[in-house]
Amino acid sequence: MGSEIRECALTGCDSRFTPRSNRQRYCTPEHAAEGRALRRTAEDLGIEDYLGALRQLGHDTLTALQPRAAEITAAATELTTTLATVVAGFTELDTAATARVADAEARAQRAEAETAEAKDLAARMVVERDAALAKAIEAERVTGEAIGDRHAAESESVAARRDLAAAVEARRLESARADRADAAAAQDRARAESADDRATRLAARVRSLTAERRDLWHRLTTETTRADTAERDTTRVRDQARHDLDQSHAQADALRAQLTTAQATAARVESLQAELATVGAAHAQAQTALTEAQRHADTQLQSLHREHAQALERHITTAITATTSHDALRQHLRSELTHLLAHPDPTTLPARIQRLQEALTPPPAPTSP
Repeated sequence: MGSEIRECALTGCDSRFTPRSNRQRYCTPEHAAEGRALRRTAEDLGIEDYLGALRQLGHDTLTALQPRAAEITAAATELTTTLATVVAGFTELDTAATARVADAEARAQRAEAETAEAKDLAARMVVERDAALAKAIEAERVTGEAIGDRHAAESESVAARRDLAAAVEARRLESARADRADAAAAQDRARAESADDRATRLAARVRSLTAERRDLWHRLTTETTRADTAERDTTRVRDQARHDLDQSHAQADALRAQLTTAQATAARVESLQAELATVGAAHAQAQTALTEAQRHADTQLQSLHREHAQALERHITTAITATTSHDALRQHLRSELTHLLAHPDPTTLPARIQRLQEALTPPPAPTSP
């Protein structure tokens, strides 16, 4: 419903509320129930009773409003006073606004006067600017002349400095010549003193060399004696070394002979290894041939066993056919023959053949008493 504000429809209730729907007329559910009860009561009564009820309701309403009449009167009085205050305030505001408008007009007039004065001042400033510009031009001309004078003065100053530098250089050269002369004299004096010192040192050196020569002569004599002794020792050591060298040569010859023997032995060993390899190859070939022969012999043996078993089977079959033995004997012979054919073992073959022969041999005839 937005922000709509309604007044409660119940007589005697001044509450205002925001309805939740267009049909809401009461502020609370209790007032809505009371309003519905009043409507039902009015519907139940007749028109006269309804008018009487309305009169009674008006009387009740007036009775209820009489205690609040004083409050309403006081509120109206207060509202009147407030309105008077507001009117007075508006009057004061109007007066203040009028005064402000007059003040603004006065300020505008003063601003116009100040604008005119500013224009006059600007005109005077333009005139003064032109005069200052003329003065500046004159000052620039004077400055140019001063600059020319300064350049001339600088040229003269440069020439004067050049002359002064030449004089200073001449003075320096003279001082240098004097210094060189003093230095040469000092060098001559130093050379003389150095020559004296050198002569003194040479004399001392001669004396020292004489003493050293005597010492060297003594040392030479001593070293000569030592050299003779060393030469004798060297001769003895050389002889001993020659003897040791001869022994070493003899040992080397013996070692060479042993080495030759060892080389011959090594060659023999190599030849034996070659022969051994040849023998190994021959042995491998022989082993292969032996294996092949064994396999061939086994094959032939199996073939012989098979042929022997077949011949035995034929013999047994013939014997079984020729005789009138029992079925048990035939079954026994067949089982033995089947086992013999299935497992032709050379080790057990003679025993099985012997048993078959015993089974096929008829028992001896009983002797008469």
